[in-house]
Amino acid sequence: MPRKSRPSKITKSAGSTIKFSTQSDFTIHHYANAEGKAPPGRIKKAAANAMISEAHSIKNSKQALELVGAVGEDASETSWFDKDLDEIDINTDSTDQQSEDGVEEPVPETKLNRRKRRLKGSESEDTGISYPIDLWYVLSRYVHPEDLTVFFRLNHSTFSVSSTIQFWRGLYKRYAKDLSKLPDYLQPICLERIHGLRQRVIRALFFVYPVLISRTITVAPFQDQQLCYNLTGHLCLVSWHERNKNMWNFNFKFRKERMGEINSLLRLKGEPQSLRSGYSDLHHNLENDSYVLCATCKNFTAIPPVMGLVLTNLMLRLSASMRYLTLRLLFDTTLKQGMGANVRESQSLEKVVILDPVVDIRVFPWWHPNYPHQGM
Repeated sequence: MPRKSRPSKITKSAGSTIKFSTQSDFTIHHYANAEGKAPPGRIKKAAANAMISEAHSIKNSKQALELVGAVGEDASETSWFDKDLDEIDINTDSTDQQSEDGVEEPVPETKLNRRKRRLKGSESEDTGISYPIDLWYVLSRYVHPEDLTVFFRLNHSTFSVSSTIQFWRGLYKRYAKDLSKLPDYLQPICLERIHGLRQRVIRALFFVYPVLISRTITVAPFQDQQLCYNLTGHLCLVSWHERNKNMWNFNFKFRKERMGEINSLLRLKGEPQSLRSGYSDLHHNLENDSYVLCATCKNFTAIPPVMGLVLTNLMLRLSASMRYLTLRLLFDTTLKQGMGANVRESQSLEKVVILDPVVDIRVFPWWHPNYPHQGM
C-alpha cells in the first residue's frame, strides 16, 4: 500500500532568512490553513530572537523620537538631573487627574502615597470631639445600675465620673426607695461617711433593685457548682460552722491574693500616711475579691483548721448513698501547679476536708446579701 505523502516543509535558499514579525496582521488565510493539532508549548529559538530584536528596535525608536521632540521644544532647557527640587512640580495630594473632557481619570497610587493616606486616616480617627465631664455626669443619671460597667469603660471622662462622691450618692437616692429592706449599716446615714462609700452603695442596690435581686435568687440546689472550681488558688481566711434547722452549714471564706497589692503595701510601709486622706478613700473595700463557700450538710462533720492555707483542689462527686454529693477540699501551704486527684496526700497535701452528705453548695461574693459582713 503506497504511503501518503507528508506535507511539504518550508525550505529556504542559501543566504536567505525567515523573518517573524509581531506587528503583522493575521488574515483568514492563516486560520483556514492552520493545523488542527495544538501548538508546541515552547516557541522556536528563531521566532524568539526575532521578537526580542523587534522589541529593542521599537524601544530605541521611541527614545529617539522623545529626544528629538524635547530638543525641538526648548533646546536651551536645563537637564532634569540639573534642576532644583523647587523647579519640579510634585503633586502628591490628589490621586485623580482630569482629562480634556473634564472626566476624572484615576492615577496609579504609589507606595509612598498609600502610606501618607493611611497616616492621614489614622490622624483623622484619633482627633475627635472631647465633651466636658459635666455632660457625662448628666448622662450618668439616666444609666441603669446593671449598665454601669459599660458606661465606665467608654472613656476617661466616664471613669472619672465613677470617682465622684455626688455620683454614688445620687445613685443611692434614685434607687434605694424601700428603706425597710436595708440593714442598719446601709441606711441613708451611711452616705455621710465617704470612706468606702462605693461598696456600700453597691451592696444596698442588691437589696432593693429588682434586676440585681434576681441574680441572687436560688432557683435550684447546686446552682453555684461551677463557681466552686473558680476558688482554686484562693487563700482561706477563716472557716466556721453553724446550725440551720436540722442541717449544718460549713462556711469557708476565701480571698484572691494579688501581687500588685502586696508590692504596694511593702512600698508604702515606710512612708508616713495622713490620717485625714487615709479615711476618705471612696473606693475602699476590705472585702474585695473575697468569697464565702457555704456547704449545707445533713450531718455534722469535724473538720481540721485550714485558716491560712491555700485551696489547691476541689472535687465534687456522688456520695455512696447515690442521693447526695460528697465535697472534698484539698488545702496546702502553697499552690502547686499540675496537681491532680491522684497525688499522694502524704507527699504534698497538708489538710483534707471531706463533707458528706452535701445537700447544697453556694458561693457568695462580697456584694451578695447573704455575705457575712461585720456591720461596716
